[in-house]
Amino acid sequence: MNGFFIDADQRLAMYRYGVYKHHITAPDGSVCIRPFIVIRNQYSVIVQFTNLHNFAEIYAGKTVVPISANAEKKLYYICKALNYILIERRSAFGISSVFDITVEALAQFFRCYAEAHMPNGKFRSAQSIGKCVSAIVGFIMKLRRKYGDRVALKEKDLFVKRTITNRYGVKETKNVPAFQVRSIQRNEKIFRELPTAAFKVLLNLAFRYAPDIAFAICLQAFAGLRAGEACNVRQEGSPLGAGITFTRIGLDVRKIEIDITRELQLRGDGVITGRIKNERRQCVYSPFFDAFISAYEHHIQWLAGRPFEPEYSPCF
Repeated sequence: MNGFFIDADQRLAMYRYGVYKHHITAPDGSVCIRPFIVIRNQYSVIVQFTNLHNFAEIYAGKTVVPISANAEKKLYYICKALNYILIERRSAFGISSVFDITVEALAQFFRCYAEAHMPNGKFRSAQSIGKCVSAIVGFIMKLRRKYGDRVALKEKDLFVKRTITNRYGVKETKNVPAFQVRSIQRNEKIFRELPTAAFKVLLNLAFRYAPDIAFAICLQAFAGLRAGEACNVRQEGSPLGAGITFTRIGLDVRKIEIDITRELQLRGDGVITGRIKNERRQCVYSPFFDAFISAYEHHIQWLAGRPFEPEYSPCF
């Protein structure tokens, strides 16, 4: 019978903080994502919603926040910290509430985050570590603004004041996280340049063997779109508005502009096609006009023989 019962620590270890994303489609087709911090059981089933997402800083100090803005990325950092301090190391730290988190617990989490291997075997970059520290420090500070002394950590534990010179040459005082984390150097070179001759070969092979994504490769190469952004591109005659606009004077194309100013619902089943990192109108680099137009016309011909939802008219 003893094996049937488990103690509190073992029972708690069955649960994890996680992020749940709810997608909302507005009447005009715009897509908004609202992330929540939830508690999941060992089967990844949500057992409780929390209000902790309200304490992730977003557009701090701003009166107006875009409706499309959300703190999803910060929530993943916060969940990592909560799982480490309140669940995985609960017996070591003796902390059972987010209000009781200490400087030592945070410092140890940051050190563990910086020294841990990622799934690909590499270490996290200094930029990733800095974002993690800022997100969690901002989260605790926002908790303190609402709950005051119920939160063990004080502002002086979280921030130090530094005098910096801004881009206009004016000195100003800025709050900087009061944590210094040692990271493991990543001595790796990022391969960014692809020889033109090699790219032509790859592009020709794409149009031959993978015509469904060949034009997406052109959007990335000729206009600098990310993969998720390319999936948001609509055809020139889309009822939701032209996804690609060609400005012509006579027969001469003077400008090609891609509209990724909003994330729109482009599928009838409600599945999100991709994310736009920077909402904008992106122009194609002029030396690539001929190649881009040829690729676009080829892609439209390919689409004509495939079923797609005309009420959205996506490119992919």
